[in-house]
Amino acid sequence: MAPAAKSTISNQWLDLLSALHQKYNEDTPRKLQLIDLFIVFSMILAFIQAIYAILSGSFPYNSYLAALFCVVGYAVLCICLRLQIANPRDFGNITAESAFAGFVVGNLALFVIVTTFMG
Repeated sequence: MAPAAKSTISNQWLDLLSALHQKYNEDTPRKLQLIDLFIVFSMILAFIQAIYAILSGSFPYNSYLAALFCVVGYAVLCICLRLQIANPRDFGNITAESAFAGFVVGNLALFVIVTTFMG
């Protein structure tokens, strides 16, 4: 492939990503953007934990599993919160406050389970 073709393809990808980012910023409310940020953050933490376990070993295996379970569980609860806030009609016209209360209760249960699993 010629260098000019590579630059054209990369420019097309950059234009596509730029348009996607612009459309996301215009159409997505700030609350949902904040939840998306938490989801991305927790997935980055899960990736870092997995890399750390690969490089240094996972000697206290139950602690490693508890940390990974906590981060992934938190991401799943954030995804559920985002879905309930973005589409309340799909969940029986749930209010944002009720969805957040369910999120808090789910997180409390998750943290109790993780703390119990660590021993």
